[in-house]
Amino acid sequence: MMVIMMIMKQQKEKQQQQQQQQQQQQQQQQQQQQHLYMISITKESGYGLHHTQQQQQQQQQQQQQQQQQQ
Repeated sequence: MMVIMMIMKQQKEKQQQQQQQQQQQQQQQQQQQQHLYMISITKESGYGLHHTQQQQQQQQQQQQQQQQQQ
């Protein structure tokens, strides 16, 4: 019984790691898209660029917290 429990535990841990990696990849893709989109908007105004980068950092932190809870 103990051996079976250990194997199941290891599999679960692997699954969690894979999920986290996938989430991180999605995060990076989203960031790149957002970043390009924001730059195209803020080119004219010149001010907004710094502001949008701050927003992205906040979103990242929120997503990381969610991962830790899982």
